[in-house]
Amino acid sequence: MIIEISACSHASRPVADRICVRRGDRQIRDAKCPHCIPIRSVGMRSAFHLLIIEKNRRFYFMELIWLRQMTESELFLPCLVSGIGGAMSHYVISSHLWPNRHKTYTWWFALRNHRKLGEPCETDIVLDRSGYSLGFSTQRKCALWVSYIISKKSIGVDVERGNIFYPDPDIPEKYRVRPDDFRNTGYDKGHLAPSAAIDYSVKSNNETFAMSNIALQHPKLNRQAWGSLEGVIRGWTHTKGKLAVVTGPLYGKRSTRVNDIPVPRTFYKVVYSFSHNSFIGFIIPNKDIKAGELWNYVMSVGDVERETGYKFFKKLGKKKQQKKKKLDLSWWKDG
Repeated sequence: MIIEISACSHASRPVADRICVRRGDRQIRDAKCPHCIPIRSVGMRSAFHLLIIEKNRRFYFMELIWLRQMTESELFLPCLVSGIGGAMSHYVISSHLWPNRHKTYTWWFALRNHRKLGEPCETDIVLDRSGYSLGFSTQRKCALWVSYIISKKSIGVDVERGNIFYPDPDIPEKYRVRPDDFRNTGYDKGHLAPSAAIDYSVKSNNETFAMSNIALQHPKLNRQAWGSLEGVIRGWTHTKGKLAVVTGPLYGKRSTRVNDIPVPRTFYKVVYSFSHNSFIGFIIPNKDIKAGELWNYVMSVGDVERETGYKFFKKLGKKKQQKKKKLDLSWWKDG
């Protein structure tokens, strides 16, 4: 049982050699203090406290606490010195001793399972990268779907970004696309898993330049509406929480071929907010689409499924999947 012993204040001034033992607000007894400290000079605004434990009717002194009221002027200087010292310490640590501290936890993002919500369709080859997963079609020589999970802390880590496209060694050579296959075709090398959103490490960013993650994309679409959509999604990580994104190309029955690579007719992108259990989808033609026209191609994920024949986020529970048919456009457009 813990009992507090305080300087007796029943008299006009504290008594040096007597104490008042209390349990809560009830006085138990007066007693001589075996560890008495002279307190004649202590004013009534101060208090001498001794915490003890009573066991078998014997007192065991545990901790000595000295409490004294301080005026505002007395508190100001220590607080000011403490604040300035804390700010200087933070500056030294963040600027000189540990400038890249925000990069030390990024290994955690490499453990993400980007296929945890399911694969939308069957493909010939499935590859898991540090920052995304993809399903590759040997017939199309392109990924039919790419899925990735992003959050506000996994993007914009400010690593040195790559810019070198390379043939994917994990794709059989017969179906492997090379950067030169896109040269002078009139099409851009369009990222499916975007480089700007997967940059928590040099490795994860470099992997976005594998040609298995690239599609023939109209240059104005790539640089306008598609790029704008990617930027909007990055912004959503700050307001909608962690996001799961699935994207890919769609082909017509008779697709134009460039260097024996089919040209996509449209591109789809679907997004799921884990925190808010909300969905949004887009299907955008592979042609000159301006950034201001982006919202003309928005739809529910249920509508994207009907257009594509794919099944998105199929590992979610049935109640959550029912919301794929709904679209709260104003909520998503609010940013």
